[in-house]
Amino acid sequence: MRGAHVSQLLSSLDSSDDLVLITSIEGPISYINLAGLRLLGIDALAPAMSMRQFRPRWASQYTLKVVLPQARVSGQWSGESVLLNRDGAEIPVRQSLYIIPATQGQSEGILLIAREITDSDQESYCIENYDEYYRLFFQKSEEAIYLLNAATKRVLYANPAFFKYLGYAPEDLRNLYIYDFVFHEKQSIDGFLAQVWEKQEMHIGERQWKRKDGSVIYVFISLTLLAPQGIPVYVITARDISQEVEARQKLLASERRYQQLVEHLNDGLLHVDVEDRIVFVNARLCELTGYAPKELLGKYASRQLLNEAGQAFMAERLAQRKTAPLADQYEIQIVRKSGEIRWFQNSSTRLIGENGEVLGSIGLLRDIHQQKETERQLQYKMRELDTFVYKASHDLKAPLNSLQGLLDLAQADNPDATMGQYLSLMRKKTAKLHSVLMGLLEVSVMQEGRVNRHAFALRDFCREIFESFEQVAAERGIELRCTIPDDVVLVSDRKILESVVQNLVHNAVNYHRPTGADRYVELATAAAPNQRCLFVTDNGPGIPDDIQDKVFDMFYRGSNDSEGSGLGLYIVKTGAEKLGGRVKMTSQVGQGTSFEVVVPEG
Repeated sequence: MRGAHVSQLLSSLDSSDDLVLITSIEGPISYINLAGLRLLGIDALAPAMSMRQFRPRWASQYTLKVVLPQARVSGQWSGESVLLNRDGAEIPVRQSLYIIPATQGQSEGILLIAREITDSDQESYCIENYDEYYRLFFQKSEEAIYLLNAATKRVLYANPAFFKYLGYAPEDLRNLYIYDFVFHEKQSIDGFLAQVWEKQEMHIGERQWKRKDGSVIYVFISLTLLAPQGIPVYVITARDISQEVEARQKLLASERRYQQLVEHLNDGLLHVDVEDRIVFVNARLCELTGYAPKELLGKYASRQLLNEAGQAFMAERLAQRKTAPLADQYEIQIVRKSGEIRWFQNSSTRLIGENGEVLGSIGLLRDIHQQKETERQLQYKMRELDTFVYKASHDLKAPLNSLQGLLDLAQADNPDATMGQYLSLMRKKTAKLHSVLMGLLEVSVMQEGRVNRHAFALRDFCREIFESFEQVAAERGIELRCTIPDDVVLVSDRKILESVVQNLVHNAVNYHRPTGADRYVELATAAAPNQRCLFVTDNGPGIPDDIQDKVFDMFYRGSNDSEGSGLGLYIVKTGAEKLGGRVKMTSQVGQGTSFEVVVPEG
């Protein structure tokens, strides 16, 4: 794997105090220097050794998803990460990763230079880029805010509220790690932070903090992973909820007050422990389910009250309960003692112990069966209405076509100019009615039909749509542009997508500005993860801001002078949603309009 351009570099790095190694994405390590062997705690490089052995799983995924894509663009990436030595211990490092381009017979390679982080002074610059406005916000906030180095788990920066919460002084910050104040075991903390790193999502929830004097406070935190300048940092905000938790615990500890509260509820109350065994039920829940208290207490709630589908649903939620939001609400079907299945809405709250462990949950169950039945009947009526609209539109189409033909004959046979004018106006109105009927038919067919996905060449598809507009576009001096490459293939419902794009092109051509140079309508595309974006863009008059949120409404027309049916963009929105996608519009008066249609691939 050593090429001439790499050998020269290695000769100057063989004796480096930094770890230097060469590997490929999935292949073995082909070179490592002495400093690297010492850092990883190995005596020599074995033939089968790969980087996967020396990185935590979350760090490997971060490298694949974030580091390598950035390095391929710029040629290199610098930042902080974590390595594992032979014994599995984490080693925080500051690393530089270089992409070695693939050559004939050789795959793409990676040159990694890394140094163990031992001097925290080099990390302090990460906060110097925050301007005074944000610094003032941090200083004045009543919530605790701190930055945590993702590799070393050391607190980099904290605001005054943080020190007030925990009783530490600013001079303690240099040697303060998250393990010093979060009231959980190191293994649990590392696992939680690794999960946040892997998912790249914000996390919120309750935690316990240990103050410097040993006392404990409850906080509600939000945690986000950021990577400014390639340095991953956790940003955590925390609000003291000790009084709220104390009040909640006192309420639960008072059996008398608890009993008075729950027995007068209109909803059923169900208290389960961490293993889903029923600890308490109120009289209303027994009334709703048909069971006596002794038939429920001590039983597993899911097995006693849910069918197989409900049990699978609850098993998934229970598995996520430790990391899920504190409060939750969902709909579920409960099987009454009689065998009747009814819909309930469950508003659930987790119960947290003094040490932060999940003790169980309390759910308020409200019978919504009648509401669900009403919704079902409404959906049925809506389907009936859709059927009526389709049948009425279809049945009216034939006599309307006949009427249009008769008007054409009457206009041709009647020499009277005044009568001819009246007949012409009648012909115009029947044409508009015909447009509305055809639009309603198109909407009905689209809503009721199935999506049939097939592969087709996108450029040929767009050219065929342009062909039907070439004559009117040429007469109006509008250029039709298609910048879609020949090799783009889309798997979707061609008929529905044709209706969507055709309506957008029709609007772009028909409502374009009548004069001016370089007038155009353009079709373009872009790829997105598991999606395809289609763009229909024009440099026409644009759409005023005050009506942009209404253009996709049924029968909405931008002005009374518009000759359209008001269904075109409604059909576009309906078609995009039918395909499982969406449509978005951006427009500026005097500049033009662009519609982005996003549909799933396959």
